[in-house]
Amino acid sequence: MLEIDFHGMTRKETYHFLQEFDSTDTTTREVKFITGKGTHTKDKPKMDYYCEKNWKCPIKQVILDFIILEKKEGSRMIEYPTYIHWKRNVKKN
Repeated sequence: MLEIDFHGMTRKETYHFLQEFDSTDTTTREVKFITGKGTHTKDKPKMDYYCEKNWKCPIKQVILDFIILEKKEGSRMIEYPTYIHWKRNVKKN
């Protein structure tokens, strides 16, 4: 399993890294994205009572959006408080 630490990265850097990683790495099946809880972010937690959405740290939200919305592999990942474990579907050529 590959462990990648995203501490200190911005949303844009994280998104570009995920795109590059997904397009170039064709062998790694299990990835652990270490994100932290988001307690030191500038975008402090706010409860949105209108839509009742749980607040997530910005880096974690970018990773989840990439896995769920772009890769359509939401069922292949597990979210923990400080990291995300993703079992990638690696396509064989």
